[in-house]
Amino acid sequence: MVKKKMAVLLFIVFLFTGCFSDRKDIKNNEDSRLKGDLTIWAEEQYFSYLKDSSKRFKEKYPDININIVSKTEEEVNNKFIHNYNTAQEKPDIITMKSSFISAYSQNKDVLNPLTNLAGKYEKNFIKARLEEVKMENDYYGFPIDAKPAVLFYRKDILESIGFFPEDINSWKSVLEASEKLKLAAQNKKKIFGISSRDYNKLMALFANQCSMESYFKGDNIDTTISRYEKILSLIKALIETSNIGVYESEQEMIEGFKKGNIALIIGFPDYVQKLGSDNLPVGVKSLPAFEPGGNTSAQIPAYNLTISNYSKNKEAAEKFIEFALTDTQALADAMIKQGIFPVYTPVYNKEIFDSRIEALSKDKVYGIFEKTYKNSPSIKYNSYDFHIENIFHSSIENMVKGENVESVLNKLIKDMNELVIKKQPD
Repeated sequence: MVKKKMAVLLFIVFLFTGCFSDRKDIKNNEDSRLKGDLTIWAEEQYFSYLKDSSKRFKEKYPDININIVSKTEEEVNNKFIHNYNTAQEKPDIITMKSSFISAYSQNKDVLNPLTNLAGKYEKNFIKARLEEVKMENDYYGFPIDAKPAVLFYRKDILESIGFFPEDINSWKSVLEASEKLKLAAQNKKKIFGISSRDYNKLMALFANQCSMESYFKGDNIDTTISRYEKILSLIKALIETSNIGVYESEQEMIEGFKKGNIALIIGFPDYVQKLGSDNLPVGVKSLPAFEPGGNTSAQIPAYNLTISNYSKNKEAAEKFIEFALTDTQALADAMIKQGIFPVYTPVYNKEIFDSRIEALSKDKVYGIFEKTYKNSPSIKYNSYDFHIENIFHSSIENMVKGENVESVLNKLIKDMNELVIKKQPD
């Protein structure tokens, strides 16, 4: 009887392990079926990370050949359709901003839905971040990163006018510090620096900080107008102090900050590599609020991986995206090396988010970025939002040239309203 029971038990164990082995073999067979070519258009900041990912992917899937092509921000966003139509080698995977995905997903022939893949990982992303790439009931992108903004400050300049980092808690306090610095430094140092190439990003950032649900909401026009008026009034006030440094490029602005010519700049995760290696008297804190006790968190549109609807190897493309964007160690390394701030939430368990960076006033810099990202208001992008970048840019440009708030505000609202009407379906 005992022998019979043992025989039955052994049979069950053998059957179970045999089935498990069969399932494993099936899985391996599924992976071995993946072969062919993949072409990836990578915006410059993501090129190195995707290149490294492709090498590791190749080790696991040796029959897939990957060609990574470096592209400019314009080439994968506002000039994507033109570049795609004229390209000899069409991309399977493209890095693209959320604001452009909302536009291109309107044409069902351009982007392939990633609903199954993104849906599989819904619990591993903040809902608002996934909503950025969701149009109707489908996801058209898989998030790469976020671009939360913080304030980088020069301790030496602030201390020279009797200010400490904790004193810079509102834009009003920035204006007060500006007046003191102007007198103390005899206009040789500026309180705040901006890049003229990035006026649109500054405007988008302030719109996000003011909790605008979308850049233009026609059914709540009074709120839209009041918030843009608040933003333009701040920019005007900063300009009128005659203590704002306008640089031709982001790089020039950063160099001015490093040399001690500017007290404050708004920066993003990639600034850690640009500023944290020179042992400067630099620290990091949340953005100043528009009003005391107000919101200090904001972000600008970030990037995703998308798949072209004309890709001939969609299965392999999805497998690569999953491989590259769910590897927690690789994502943490990319944050440190390339300034790519991850949005795949399991990464936040890594020690680096609770570590202090010696070169940046021993602040928990990545922890500050994480908190900022999680607390930033969400924005639902519309199909016409990428056209708004030009409106944003010209608005600040006109402010810098000396136009008053009322005229710039009227033109901004007029241009947006015309854009929305123009983009309405027939």
